[in-house]
Amino acid sequence: MKRIFGILTIGMILNTVQAQTKKDLEKIPYHTPVKEFVSGKEAYAVTREDWTSLPAQVTEDVQGFSFGPVSLTNGGESGPKDIPATRASFLFIDGNHTRAVGLVLQVAKAAESKKLRAYITGKYGKGSSFDAPNPHGVDRDKVNGYAAVLYKLTKSNQSMIVVDNFPWKGEKHVYTLDVYIVDNDVKVTDKGNNDTVVEMIKKINKRN
Repeated sequence: MKRIFGILTIGMILNTVQAQTKKDLEKIPYHTPVKEFVSGKEAYAVTREDWTSLPAQVTEDVQGFSFGPVSLTNGGESGPKDIPATRASFLFIDGNHTRAVGLVLQVAKAAESKKLRAYITGKYGKGSSFDAPNPHGVDRDKVNGYAAVLYKLTKSNQSMIVVDNFPWKGEKHVYTLDVYIVDNDVKVTDKGNNDTVVEMIKKINKRN
């Protein structure tokens, strides 16, 4: 009995230490190169992140990350090699990645998505919707399930947009969550477009 208790105690300690060593994506030191978040990761650079148009460092090696108390794990719903996989994209104002101005976190697992949504709602409230009410019933098929909510992070002059991706009716698509955090004054890189990145994200996620 003592041996079993000792093993359980060691396991609990190891789990606690592991949780404490995860890097918290909610506490990214913006306006720095954030090297501590991408160092040692299987990260790759892109000149244009899909949803924001900004240069980014992208990684699917997320098992060392958390968002607040919610731990992230690699892969998707069916395991670590599943596609799509959870992904973190660190957004920069420049191609040399000297000044981080945002984050795109795409969580591909239902359980982690639900925990993260509950945490964000519990801490930040319901936010403000810039679209129609959450889809339900047959409407989900038509709108692909998006229900985007905006949070104004006044202390950091940023906006956080949270997008629920609901399962499609009659198909085995899992509930996932996208979280965008971006400086309010950063403009998109598209020539001739004077929108801020926040404005563009809102347009992308707004249902017609």
